[in-house]
Amino acid sequence: MSSLLKSAKIKIKDIGAIENGRDISFHGLVVSSQRLPKKNGGEYLAVKLQDNTGAIESPIWEDLPFWEQRTPPGAKLLVTSMIS
Repeated sequence: MSSLLKSAKIKIKDIGAIENGRDISFHGLVVSSQRLPKKNGGEYLAVKLQDNTGAIESPIWEDLPFWEQRTPPGAKLLVTSMIS
C-alpha cells in the first residue's frame, strides 16, 4: 500500500503533536508565498498555509519556479508529507 493511501488526514492545529516518521495529509489555503534567502546562499520558498484551525509555514527547497506558479495566495492545496 502506498504511503499516500496510509497517510492520516489531519488539521493544521494537530501537526505539532504527530510523531516523526508519520505520513500526513491536510488541506490548506495559501496565505502567502515568498522567496527568502537560505543561510548558506541561494533561496527557498516560504509558503504559509491555513485551515479553519490554524496556520503553518512550510519551506520548499527545490523547483522554486514550478512551486511559485502553483502556490499563489488564495490557492487551495492538498499537502502530503512526512513529519520529520
